[in-house]
Amino acid sequence: MAYCVQCGVKLADGSTECPLCKTPVLLPPGVVEEVASPLFAQELEPAQKEGLSKARKGILELMIALGTVAFISVGLALALAGHRKIILIPLAAIVSSIISLSYGLMGKKRYINQATVHLGVSGFLLLVIDASLGALNWSLITTLSIALFWVIGVFPFTPWPKRGVGVKITTTLIAILGYLAALNFILSSALTWFIPVALPIWLTAIVTLGILLFILAKRRVRSVTIGEVVLSTLFIVFITLTVFDLLLTHYLKGLWALRWASALLVGSLVVLFLLLALNLSIRVRRYFTSIRREK
Repeated sequence: MAYCVQCGVKLADGSTECPLCKTPVLLPPGVVEEVASPLFAQELEPAQKEGLSKARKGILELMIALGTVAFISVGLALALAGHRKIILIPLAAIVSSIISLSYGLMGKKRYINQATVHLGVSGFLLLVIDASLGALNWSLITTLSIALFWVIGVFPFTPWPKRGVGVKITTTLIAILGYLAALNFILSSALTWFIPVALPIWLTAIVTLGILLFILAKRRVRSVTIGEVVLSTLFIVFITLTVFDLLLTHYLKGLWALRWASALLVGSLVVLFLLLALNLSIRVRRYFTSIRREK
């Protein structure tokens, strides 16, 4: 790139005079300035963002080959040794490992896809292990826990619940209620403690959360401070644990009394007082701020 010898302005390629001071551009004899042309006349093809690289394909093929050999070898060894009752456990472990590792190498890096596949494979392996030992017992509980984790930790990030936070909260609460009911039925073959203990506790948490959200929604100030979030969470937890202690004592001993949640009940009242005081301070500050703006 050349510059004008008179005023120092940067000159474009092929310029014969300075655009500012009109000074002629003199080139040495025999030198002709040409516009630079690209090295490659044709445009390069865009890089492929999808698909597997050669290295990943090689590792994936080697992994599947080794897994297939291990599957056949272990299956034949256990069958010939007479361990046919537990033959499904190592075979299911080999298949689960191949699926998990292969899916990780396929470039599907989205959290939703990876978490769904790995959680599903883990639940399948646990069910196979438990079934091979005689019957489905503890694996049902662990599989339900995996499903609950998926609803709480994976489902909110899926494209479906884009309608707002209310859909995510409602789905999570319903999943927790269903988990407790299924857990009680698996352990006792009937709903023994779910109706007198778990369901009222769940309703207490729902009602408390609904009241706090209604109060915050009715305020003119739509923003919620960190202090309000922390105090509201503590109040819900303290009240829920207090109700849990009360209902559990009545369920076990037939008495309406608090055994260990008395301090939590006092703490919930203190937290409620602090929450109201914080809300009042926000209202007072907003009132005086609005007065100053009017003046």
